Amino acid sequence: RDPEMSRGLGDVYKRQVLAVEPTNIAAMKRNAFVYKNVNPHAAIDYLNKIKEADPTFTDADKEKGDIYYKLSDYAKAIESYNSYYAATPKEEGKIDIAACENYLQSLFSMSVKDETYLDKIIAITQEIQPLAPKDIIIPRMAFFAKYNKVETSMDYDGAIKAADEAAAYIRDKQFADSVYMYLDYDFAGKLAKEQGNLADAINYYELAVKDLEAKAADLDDEKKNCLLYTSDAADDL
Repeated sequence: RDPEMSRGLGDVYKRQVLAVEPTNIAAMKRNAFVYKNVNPHAAIDYLNKIKEADPTFTDADKEKGDIYYKLSDYAKAIESYNSYYAATPKEEGKIDIAACENYLQSLFSMSVKDETYLDKIIAITQEIQPLAPKDIIIPRMAFFAKYNKVETSMDYDGAIKAADEAAAYIRDKQFADSVYMYLDYDFAGKLAKEQGNLADAINYYELAVKDLEAKAADLDDEKKNCLLYTSDAADDL
């Protein structure tokens, strides 16, 4: 049997099930999965219905958070991830680390409007870092949050010390060079400048520029490859 035809018949069956039994959770889960990348708003509708039918299904909140994150709707992503994170045990295999990464980055994106999100980032990173010690995004977000608290902290020296300790993942080269990004070096440069260490600041800023130039070169290569592919495809016509 043709697998594409089987899949199509399966989707028709799911729609028929929902037409007769609109609260069928299995059918709604299937539809939410199918629509997640092709029609995210339809997927969100199904996920909301699933949550109404089964309030204990916290994965619906995670899936909604993922969708909103991809749509760059960080406020709604945070709302969904808040529910998911609060209800999920902070244990390996039980909490989705990728969703936590999205949650942290959503919080950071919205911290300009709500500085309390910086404290939430710090608390979350402390909870989940032991579960994913090889994940650079977790210490990165902790460092960014702690550095951004320096300017408004009532304890300036304490905030600088906290940011400096958080920057250890960069200073001590705890990860492969390839996973660092220009923002790591940019924030490290700002911290070094704040500490009066201009030599280190210049070094970090140079690394940031180097990373940006490398990525720009990669983009140029991708464009060249696309042009070559297009040209080859035209020749074949």
